[in-house]
Amino acid sequence: SRRRHTRCLSDWSSDVCSSDLLTAEKADWRPMSEAPERRDEILVFRPDAGVFTAFFMEDEECWFSMSGDDLTGDMPTHFRPFPEPPARAALEGK
Repeated sequence: SRRRHTRCLSDWSSDVCSSDLLTAEKADWRPMSEAPERRDEILVFRPDAGVFTAFFMEDEECWFSMSGDDLTGDMPTHFRPFPEPPARAALEGK
């Protein structure tokens, strides 16, 4: 589920946060100023927090983490959409 996925992201984000920023261009990371302001979940990065998931709350016009934290005062620096899942053949080992 998405909640389990979010928890897994936070577990490893501290280990990869410095390398994430250095390889942002290679992983399709983009500046938050280009993030879509709609409710879709996206992956975000902030140097002090690493990688986590967030969404834009249209009626409040601000970003929130999936754990409910208002990010207005401590915005992520980069974002990327979730990658596409593996093709069915790859999942079945073909």
